[in-house]
Amino acid sequence: SSARACGDPRPVSRPRLHPTRRHPRPQIFRMLSSRIIGGSTAASEAVVAGDSLQWILVNDGTVPWPAGTTLRLVGGPVRMCPVVEVPAAAPGQTVNIELEVQAMDEPGQVFYSLVTPGCQPFGEIAQAKIAPEAAPAPAP
Repeated sequence: SSARACGDPRPVSRPRLHPTRRHPRPQIFRMLSSRIIGGSTAASEAVVAGDSLQWILVNDGTVPWPAGTTLRLVGGPVRMCPVVEVPAAAPGQTVNIELEVQAMDEPGQVFYSLVTPGCQPFGEIAQAKIAPEAAPAPAP
């Protein structure tokens, strides 16, 4: 084998340099979300028609709910206001929703969802069983 002397004019083989691969930054997901943490329907009991219904929602997402967010009826008979404006809530904040239940003769069940101004539903579906008003007791 021949050794190359210092000052040899022949080009030296050099390793090829590859551009450094850039690793993508971890993506932080912007997530709209909500969860029911309390209210009158936290238990499995039905709400009596004519009373009020309460849900306590928490923003458990990573971004604030946008201005113009609404709570909308997505299933069941119209027994309460079908569209309720909800205040914008930052992550971790809670919102208290109270609705008046209309009188009715038959039991029913309703389902509500938070919806963005662009009509995208998000978060946990709020649901409630509604019982008809109790009949007045007969006079003695």
